[in-house]
Amino acid sequence: MKKQKQWLMVNEKGDNNINNLPFTINNYNVPEYCYAAKLEEIAAKDFSLVPSKYIEFVNRDENIDFDEKMQTLKGEFAELLKSEEQSKKDLLEVFKTLGYGIE
Repeated sequence: MKKQKQWLMVNEKGDNNINNLPFTINNYNVPEYCYAAKLEEIAAKDFSLVPSKYIEFVNRDENIDFDEKMQTLKGEFAELLKSEEQSKKDLLEVFKTLGYGIE
């Protein structure tokens, strides 16, 4: 038997009979995306439905060691430049071998 979704409108008065209404809430808690708040939690937040009151944002940039990251990128970029130089030499050699040398 498939469960039927039913939606519940909460008014700013916080009517007492609201707990008697039948409703189904699926557990949609995805960090930094959505959160299924319980009525008590919504009431405690003055019935505000502002997402930032329920969904926590995690600043991933705070934990980055900038110097370490730049050193890593510097090494990767140096390898990329070396690889590019070798590819350039190989390509010029192929054209020269085919009789179409590039000066």
